Amino acid sequence: MAWLLGFWIGDSHRKGAAFALHSGDEDVNTRLRENPELWGMSLRIRLEEGFKATGYLNTYNGTIRNWNKNNPLVKVLEGLRFWGNGRKNGPKSVPLFMRTEQIVVREAFLAGLIDSDGSCNIQHECVRVQIKTVYPPIRDGINLIGRSLGLTVSTHFRGANFNERSGLNESDKRTFHLFGGTNHETLRSIPNRCSCERKRNPKVQYSRDRDFDEFDSDYQEENENDPEDNDVLSG
Repeated sequence: MAWLLGFWIGDSHRKGAAFALHSGDEDVNTRLRENPELWGMSLRIRLEEGFKATGYLNTYNGTIRNWNKNNPLVKVLEGLRFWGNGRKNGPKSVPLFMRTEQIVVREAFLAGLIDSDGSCNIQHECVRVQIKTVYPPIRDGINLIGRSLGLTVSTHFRGANFNERSGLNESDKRTFHLFGGTNHETLRSIPNRCSCERKRNPKVQYSRDRDFDEFDSDYQEENENDPEDNDVLSG
């Protein structure tokens, strides 16, 4: 459930148990299919344009398929206030109690978030994790959980601006970089819990000494399928 909550924070629709997916990510989609079965939910995937897809976690009452009704994930989101106001379609939030949850829970939560919106690589024989968000509550949650695990967390901020190329206004975006510091084993155990193979076994990136901006520009992996986790606002 911790992995599922992290994945929901990164790739879900606020209205409930629905996720923006990439139809070619078989390892991630398999995890999303198998985990919810433990709580009596089943995954239904609706294919859209290109590789875009939407996944719905349904429950069944006989032959009647339900979405959000008597749904264990929705009950957790409401009861533990992963919706900030405790109600469906409310703003996403990472509740404060997560900073004192069991280490395995915090690691699994970050693994789900990385599976949805993060990237990993290895530089100078050390694992590095990058997560981007435009949501202040998620921003605070990443910082909170990362530091509670003893990780080094740095942030790159790009302020709201007008993109002349697209003709759209872009909102504030923060890019988080998680480093092991003196806790490399802890950081390495987080990608180990990811379902995505390229994040569980990140590639080695050979480079000269570089700062965080260079790391940010050279290695990016954003989920283009998620209509909500995007820094582009209405034109």
